[in-house]
Amino acid sequence: MHKHTETVGSLSWGIKDSFRDYVSRQADFSLTVSDHASIGPGNVIQFPVKAGSGNVVWMSEGWAVFVAHGGMMRLSLKNPVVRWSDLDLVLAFEFDSGMDGTQPEHFEVARLVEVSTQDTTRRTYRSFLLPDAVGMFNEMYDPGSELDVVTVAMEATH
Repeated sequence: MHKHTETVGSLSWGIKDSFRDYVSRQADFSLTVSDHASIGPGNVIQFPVKAGSGNVVWMSEGWAVFVAHGGMMRLSLKNPVVRWSDLDLVLAFEFDSGMDGTQPEHFEVARLVEVSTQDTTRRTYRSFLLPDAVGMFNEMYDPGSELDVVTVAMEATH
């Protein structure tokens, strides 16, 4: 486990290339961001990030909403965190289903596995879909399916 203190930067995640490709081909596709999130190349979402505390390794602000199929497909991702859950590192979001509001405060979406690298300013994590998050994608992907990498780029502050 890495200790990250006084660090700021960005967290980037594209969800899954095939998901972005599919929704972006829909005639009524929209991707909107707010609260400091931005859209990077290839519709990869970038969130500002800072070091967390306790079981939270990284915490971010921002909101991204993917919409297609006349609003029937709506995936809303808000304020991501990278945190320890039991023995696994996970990516979790404040999840808004747009339905009844009964989702947990942070909904765990993907298990993360850090990729070893020599770059001290960047952390890269492989991500794997958690069983409880399969419904977010209308069960198009199986539990354990590999998703896009999560990248945290940072710069130390003094």
